[in-house]
Amino acid sequence: MRIFFILLFILVSCTQVYSSEKDYYCFSSGSKSVLLVPSEYPNINSIMYYPFMKKIELSTTLRIEEVDMGDNAKPEIYRTVQEIIDNKVNGQYRFMSQGYILYEAEYLNLKTKKTTVFNKINLCTRQISQNPYPIRVLP
Repeated sequence: MRIFFILLFILVSCTQVYSSEKDYYCFSSGSKSVLLVPSEYPNINSIMYYPFMKKIELSTTLRIEEVDMGDNAKPEIYRTVQEIIDNKVNGQYRFMSQGYILYEAEYLNLKTKKTTVFNKINLCTRQISQNPYPIRVLP
């Protein structure tokens, strides 16, 4: 019986470590916080800001715009989603991607009408949700 509980503990521990391994696209607007968009984009339903690490719920895609980039390039895709906090729409995010890479995010606060542009930055993001230390910039 003791062996059963030990194996159960190990299994649960491994499951938690595996589920915490997640990669994010990281964006900065020049402030101290970093916008984290899961690497599963566009199939996401939440985002986070580092160091707060609180999930912010997103709606399904409201609008998709495509910009043709010529014969040899994939089109730029702009997806607009709503930010939902406490079951209320507070703002909109507009994400720009090309192929499978997310390059830019733009946030519109619906109350103040202020727009914030987030540019992609290169950061070490594996297991960021479990990391109590600041993210280090990769060379």
